[in-house]
Amino acid sequence: MIYIKRKRMIECLASAVYRTAPGDTHGIRFSGAVLAGGRSRRMGFPKSRLIVAGEMLLHRQLRLLALAGASELLISLNSETQELPPEDLCVRTVLDRLADTGPLAGIESLLQASQKPWVTILAVDLPRLNLRFIGELLHRVTPTSGVVPVHGGRLEPLCAVYPKSAAAIATRLLGEGRREASGLASTGVREGWLQPWTIDGPAVETLTNWNYPWDVRDAGAATSDDSRTSQTTA
Repeated sequence: MIYIKRKRMIECLASAVYRTAPGDTHGIRFSGAVLAGGRSRRMGFPKSRLIVAGEMLLHRQLRLLALAGASELLISLNSETQELPPEDLCVRTVLDRLADTGPLAGIESLLQASQKPWVTILAVDLPRLNLRFIGELLHRVTPTSGVVPVHGGRLEPLCAVYPKSAAAIATRLLGEGRREASGLASTGVREGWLQPWTIDGPAVETLTNWNYPWDVRDAGAATSDDSRTSQTTA
């Protein structure tokens, strides 16, 4: 019993250190959400089950969000996926309202399900994502706007912080037949409830995603995770 309590205390202290590095998130109350409802047709295998540094990608993303300070954890799934979250984390599963309508449907469902004013959404297939990058993202949230990374003029809507109120806009876009998440992000930037965060250099590599089997085979350093040392740019 003493060992268990001591182990838990050490874990809590480590969590507190990770949450404040590299920057204080100013007490932002946010849900941490992972998009894992894709069919993984190009990969030929559920991407959420791919292994990075000895851990399934889905579990890894959830753990990063928990360490970043998420008040609740959510997973977006389709009706056919049966992914299990880590046993040591409390995670709520959310089914996409619309099937086969791309990541926008998953974002809509997660925003609707969130019980917090902000939702940090991550795609499950970002093996190089680290705690420092998420911390930098959260550090840029203001009382009136979330954040979306951008490089080379291209928005990265699958690693962004959205206001929960954007759920209604996602629903409207889906009703118009839109499926791409970039449509929601570009609307947010245009209307001012999302601010773009320009990244370059190593930060761009942080958002490398896996779509095909050869991406995993050729990844090399992508499977060597160090969430505390990777750098981003302002």
